[in-house]
Amino acid sequence: VYRMLPGDVAAMASLDQARPENATLTFSVRLGADGDICDYRVQPIIVSGLRRRTFEDIDGELAGGTWSKIKAMADRHRHFRQSRGHVAADLPRPNVRVTEDGVVQLKDSPTDSPARAVIAECMVMAGRVAALYAVDHRLPLPFRYHLEPDTPRVTP
Repeated sequence: VYRMLPGDVAAMASLDQARPENATLTFSVRLGADGDICDYRVQPIIVSGLRRRTFEDIDGELAGGTWSKIKAMADRHRHFRQSRGHVAADLPRPNVRVTEDGVVQLKDSPTDSPARAVIAECMVMAGRVAALYAVDHRLPLPFRYHLEPDTPRVTP
């Protein structure tokens, strides 16, 4: 396993169920009638009582309660982005592991989970909020962008 950060640094920066309290940032967003971000807030918080959830757990909760509201918000944001030319690409998510004896194992992770789509859209919103925050507070951040394609635009 090749990690982006040393294990001790990653452990300090990540949420840990074993710790009674975890410091993190929360990204709050309000969407306008068109589904675009009209207001946001980034603030430090302390979270506790963490529990691990799977996409399958959340799939079962999308029909009601808090998760149905989050799904509705994610759907509005996705529709906004699609109206601006976003094209969804449901690409395979390979999971590659190398065993102790050097054997490469490859398995596809499922991509058709409704919860996965909701959480992916929430991550897009969080990325947009982080970018807005950086611009508003004149913080230099690395970023990437894509040039306009030189092929005709595909309409969803």
